[in-house]
Amino acid sequence: MEKREYLTASQAASYLGISRQSLSTAAKRGDIGTRVESIGSRGGWVYVFTHAELDTWYARERHKGGRPKSLAGPQVAA
Repeated sequence: MEKREYLTASQAASYLGISRQSLSTAAKRGDIGTRVESIGSRGGWVYVFTHAELDTWYARERHKGGRPKSLAGPQVAA
């Protein structure tokens, strides 16, 4: 079986050049990451990431931002 190197949220955010909060939000939405049971004194779940998964997520098609023209409000006549 192939061994995978998993990254924590902080390591993955640093690898992508984004904030840890942005990455954690994407993980909670289910866009990226694998949820695993936490090992150690703290019970609960943590998200882990692989390099391949991060590269695929970063290369995805993104929304260009801004408001759609139909919602931009009334047009002012010049």
